[in-house]
Amino acid sequence: MKAKTLIVVLVAMVLAGLSVVSAQKDDPPPRQPPRQSPAPTTGRAGATTRRGRPHSYRGSGGSRRPLSEERVAELLEGIKKDRPEMHEKLIQLRKSDPRAFTESLRRIDYYVRRWESQPPEVREIYTRLRKNGFEVMRLSRAYRSETDASKKAEIRQKIKALAASRFDDEQKLKEYRLQQLAKQLKELEEEVAERAGQREKHIDRSVERLLKPRRRE
Repeated sequence: MKAKTLIVVLVAMVLAGLSVVSAQKDDPPPRQPPRQSPAPTTGRAGATTRRGRPHSYRGSGGSRRPLSEERVAELLEGIKKDRPEMHEKLIQLRKSDPRAFTESLRRIDYYVRRWESQPPEVREIYTRLRKNGFEVMRLSRAYRSETDASKKAEIRQKIKALAASRFDDEQKLKEYRLQQLAKQLKELEEEVAERAGQREKHIDRSVERLLKPRRRE
């Protein structure tokens, strides 16, 4: 499976968060007086929910769409091959708290899909930056603990080379982001021009959608 290291990091983060949630469940909070539900607010395309969020809303790091059994098996298999102990914790979580397990997999799937959607060259840059950061931390510790002046100078040069490499990679990422923003701006300009030329058509379409009978009324 792609991006194994990324998956392991995400699993660790998710499990850490869930362990706190599970601990809090052991001591239920005192009962609070019922609150009045907030009034619905309009989201995109006029869709609303009780909490005032559009139906297409996605929380940070997770999709509202349920994962297929095939996708769940794929994620678990990738984690099992790379970090069996993490896989075991997820399996235990699946038995003890299925809802938390599902939320964990949703978050992992969300970030993995985002990672896999990036071009290969961008993923390579992120991988290099991650390795660069670990190496810089290792060398920084070695530099602070070293007493020999010549060896400290040698370590300093290595750190400087890594800093230069990091700068170049970060610059490439910024250039990529700039290209993406320019592409989005162009698409938005084309959309605005198209809508301006078909104003009445868009208005009529909105009216028809708003007046269309709903299934539950």
